[in-house]
Amino acid sequence: MKKHNTGYLLIHGFSGSRREIDSLVTKLNECGLPTAIPLLAGHESTRKDLARSKYTHWIQSVLDAYVDLEKRCNNVVVIGFSMGGLLGIQLCQVHKIQALVLINTPIFYGNTKRVILNLRCDFRFYVRKYLNSSANVPPLRAIIQFVILLHKTKSLLANIKCTSMIIQTLDDDTVKPKSANYLNSRIAGPKVLKTYPIGGHVVFQSETGDKISAELCCFLQELERQNYKPN
Repeated sequence: MKKHNTGYLLIHGFSGSRREIDSLVTKLNECGLPTAIPLLAGHESTRKDLARSKYTHWIQSVLDAYVDLEKRCNNVVVIGFSMGGLLGIQLCQVHKIQALVLINTPIFYGNTKRVILNLRCDFRFYVRKYLNSSANVPPLRAIIQFVILLHKTKSLLANIKCTSMIIQTLDDDTVKPKSANYLNSRIAGPKVLKTYPIGGHVVFQSETGDKISAELCCFLQELERQNYKPN
């Protein structure tokens, strides 16, 4: 007998860590929603480990986590942040997912225009931020694997038939906001698009992240009520 009706699989981003989505995980747990947060292969480790990892290894990390969570739940909802959204789309190709949430998921990346606007707005703050980021640029091999994953995922959107929520911050300086429009126009199943004016890329480290977490909890709880299946 399975303990929970629905489990929530949360996937962190490229070259990031599970800490990126800590506040979202905390909010979901406070709402009584069981979560699983896999560590993607090569992440939260050394640059050499990240360079040795391939996009297929990242997919396998997610597949393994899904199999474990599915043993404990009747349904699985996938929530992907940044590249985690791409991995969620890949997961939908091999397993039946109740719902898919994509948060700042890249289709078009490298938002130079937003970087310039940020520097004009608060030069001292953002120049420090970007200098710190440049010191932690992922290995080239890992970047190539990310690009391959993106290329292989774009063609799969028409296969997504489950309910989807697409979330995008408009001041994202990593992912171009038009990525959300692309996802919204090509995902086949029922979906909702929500945009937020501020929050940056790593949105769950901002006040906007708290708002998104609260609204997402309401959305997921309503979805749970609609699809409740007694054990």
